Amino acid sequence: MERRILIIEDEERMRRLFKLVLAEQGYLVETAGDGVEGMALWQSMQPDVVLTDLKIPKADGLEVLDFRNHQFQQVPLIILTAYGTVLSAVTAMKQGAYDYLTKPIDNKQLIEIVARAIKDSENKKGVSQICEIKPDQMIGSSPAMQKIHEDIILVGSTRISVIITGESGTGKELVARAIHAHSDRPNSPFTRVNCAAIPRDLLESELFGHLRGA
Repeated sequence: MERRILIIEDEERMRRLFKLVLAEQGYLVETAGDGVEGMALWQSMQPDVVLTDLKIPKADGLEVLDFRNHQFQQVPLIILTAYGTVLSAVTAMKQGAYDYLTKPIDNKQLIEIVARAIKDSENKKGVSQICEIKPDQMIGSSPAMQKIHEDIILVGSTRISVIITGESGTGKELVARAIHAHSDRPNSPFTRVNCAAIPRDLLESELFGHLRGA
């Protein structure tokens, strides 16, 4: 099935470039020059993935994200940002954006993140009332467990660092393993370190390494 991509970008040259790159990958691509036009097009074309610049006229990227959060929560939204607005992009991710790309955007990077977003979205759609996270057999149907599962998929698709907190026995390691399983390197080693058993003076070198004689 042909996947649909919506690009919301006020720079015409960038819109054309992104459309060309993604169309060559077999996607059906539509573009909009401002946030209002983009949200209207979103409703009519029902895209599988949306890419939006943060700084766009009429309705900015955060307003588009808010629109997504209220009406199309299952659709991954990728933020396009200039270097000076990276902090805003990180804020957008905390509010539900799938990921962000910093301009100038590499074509290969663009292709990879869209493909990953589609794959993760398909995985999410396969999760119904009962959510099961392999290989850890985390099973639950409550709203809280469903939210945890969604967060695991979201975080697993990125390279950001994560701190998992909770009381002893609540399943922090299971969540960590599930994040690893949903990453783009699930077959790589998963290293478990008991930090409580390492003396404070040695913890830094144990985790990050050290130079002999330093």
